[in-house]
Amino acid sequence: MGQVAALLNEALVQAMAEWGEELESALAAGDTAGATPAQRFEAAWSRIVESFARLGPLWAIQFELVAQMDRMPEVREAFAAATRRSRLGLAALFHDLDPDADEEKALALGGFYQALLAGLATQYLVDPKSAISAAALTEALAMITAEWSGG
Repeated sequence: MGQVAALLNEALVQAMAEWGEELESALAAGDTAGATPAQRFEAAWSRIVESFARLGPLWAIQFELVAQMDRMPEVREAFAAATRRSRLGLAALFHDLDPDADEEKALALGGFYQALLAGLATQYLVDPKSAISAAALTEALAMITAEWSGG
């Protein structure tokens, strides 16, 4: 069992690194100079949604690993460490935030984006045709923030 866990840990680390590189490339692509924050958000999420077609198997593996965690504590530990790194990386990617400067803020922002990613990935894996679009996601976020600001 230890050998299987070690292989799964290695696969998880490799998969998370691949996913991070793909996400970084997706976010770096496209010209968003002069765009509003909402336009940049929508452009980034459009590229992320497009990446699900290529990364669907990677997301499926991650969800399978989550289902195995109760039986494999080593996988849980590896996934927890990868999740923390992902949160910090997402905060840096989306907000150009140095996680060392404000780790608590980076974890909160990164956790938000990670929740969006996992939810979108789930929708895409279940039914790609009905998964929320980047435009609808942006509109929903605008509605939420308008409500919070009393608008």
